[in-house]
Amino acid sequence: MKTNQTISIKGTGLRCKDSVKENFEQLPTSLNNYVRFGLIKPNDVYLYTLLMQYDNATYGYAWPSIETLQMDSGGASDGTIRQSLKRLVCAGLVRRMKSKLYPNKMIYYVDLPLTNEELKAIVPEKSKAYEEYREKMLDRAKMDRERLNQIV
Repeated sequence: MKTNQTISIKGTGLRCKDSVKENFEQLPTSLNNYVRFGLIKPNDVYLYTLLMQYDNATYGYAWPSIETLQMDSGGASDGTIRQSLKRLVCAGLVRRMKSKLYPNKMIYYVDLPLTNEELKAIVPEKSKAYEEYREKMLDRAKMDRERLNQIV
């Protein structure tokens, strides 16, 4: 019989911002809008960071295998990795091509995300849909506060 165990790990208690000096990848905040607009999924952001870590400044690209990405993603399936890569490529965050030296090897160019304004100009319908959703959530939160104030 399988039992569920909860592992509780005590953290450092140190604030991460400005304390981490090595083994750290900073993500551009404009990447958040790619998720908000539904262009990529939150798990794709993790794969993006893995590709950033594998990016070799000397060569200008990354070349991890799908199996390496699977292991580094905690055992994600082959299909999950491939779908994430596909979304990252479609969103313009990663360029993928075959290696000229090794024809069975893929190489990945990891690009900076577009600014918020640039992205909104390219996908205005997704930006508008997100703003409508945001307004709906803010209205719901306002109504919840009003109901709470009526009770109290």
